[in-house]
Amino acid sequence: MYLQKNKATIFWALLIAVLSLLPGEKFPHVPMTNADLVVHFFFYCVFTFLLILGNVRQSQYIFLKKHPVFCALLVSIPFGGLVEIIQGTEFVSRSAEFADFLANSVGGLIGVILFFIIYGSPKNFTTWNKKSPPKKITEDNPHSIS
Repeated sequence: MYLQKNKATIFWALLIAVLSLLPGEKFPHVPMTNADLVVHFFFYCVFTFLLILGNVRQSQYIFLKKHPVFCALLVSIPFGGLVEIIQGTEFVSRSAEFADFLANSVGGLIGVILFFIIYGSPKNFTTWNKKSPPKKITEDNPHSIS
């Protein structure tokens, strides 16, 4: 149940990991200053948003459902740090940068804010695709079709 509700999150985490561990020369050079920070910010904003969404949709782990924001940040921020640490090792031809870690963390925090803007409090979470039962059409109902 948890994995099924977090397919998009798992895919996104794998995408982040793969792209972060590829050699830097595989990516095109962008003339914009600090373009990589924008990419880091975007990746972790989406990642945290998807983590929260997956946590509130699943019903297997009660703690995750009751504290989806805390748990999402508890995963996304260390994940960003771990990726940066791995980039600093000799196994990956990339460099670890504290600015990237900050962009990851700020992206995660903005992902939380976006979740609140779109869905409101996780405690009141309902998906948009839940259908409410049709209302009975009666004489008392002013919205009945005549």
